[in-house]
Amino acid sequence: IVPMRLVEGWSIAKGDPDPRGLPVKAVDGAVAGTIVDCWVDRSEPQVRYYEVQLAGSAQRVLLPAGFVQWPNFGLWGNDHVIVKAITAAQFAQVPSIRRDDQITMLEE
Repeated sequence: IVPMRLVEGWSIAKGDPDPRGLPVKAVDGAVAGTIVDCWVDRSEPQVRYYEVQLAGSAQRVLLPAGFVQWPNFGLWGNDHVIVKAITAAQFAQVPSIRRDDQITMLEE
């Protein structure tokens, strides 16, 4: 599993919303951070994680794609994504990964 920025030829499918640059709103309605990249499993054509730059911090964490809700999926005008599992403050307790170019099965 690697960040899309490192996989030549990979991109978001035409017609699908690109989450990069979108704020992540947590269950408490507060913005936890901004999606800066998509992490993909090179053996499958799908996004597995979103890399989130936490608000007011240099910390980046990975958010499992299954936790993300799109308020307007498939429609123009997505201005944020929603995570109903944790609060914005709890994002700071999400473990960081060791490297910025891959995650291991153990980390996953």
